[in-house]
Amino acid sequence: MSPPIGVRLQRRIKRLLRKLNLKYIMDEDGDFQLILSGEQIPVQLRILILRDGLMQEVLAFVVRFEGKIPVYSETEAIYIANQWNALRRWPRIFWRNGHFYGDFHIDAESDIPQAFLELNFKHFLSASLQFALQVTGQEEELLKNFLQQLLGGSRLN
Repeated sequence: MSPPIGVRLQRRIKRLLRKLNLKYIMDEDGDFQLILSGEQIPVQLRILILRDGLMQEVLAFVVRFEGKIPVYSETEAIYIANQWNALRRWPRIFWRNGHFYGDFHIDAESDIPQAFLELNFKHFLSASLQFALQVTGQEEELLKNFLQQLLGGSRLN
């Protein structure tokens, strides 16, 4: 008999985080916590990977954006989150207690393969990073730098 879905999901998450070489801690509930930051990005991503539901069959990726984010009024922040949500699939962005948050949920009741977990987590991470760059006004600059590296000496107009 195979272990309960929550246990299988926890094992897959550990495997994924090890594969991506991401450092994490686990709390007493078995939830994963990690912090991602980088030299070029003044925003820190505080990520929680939670298992929720009666059988811990709902997987939730939650990110809180911290660091050097411009100061926004609540109205401005809600507008920014709404604009993001109108154009993007994930993460869903919302404003709570002076911070932007993002989340994405997967129903794993019927089990999910490791590759599916990995693909969705990578999408969540890359989209979260894109939001962090957008909200700090760095998205265009980093994209320009990336394209210059990609195109070598070619000129961008």
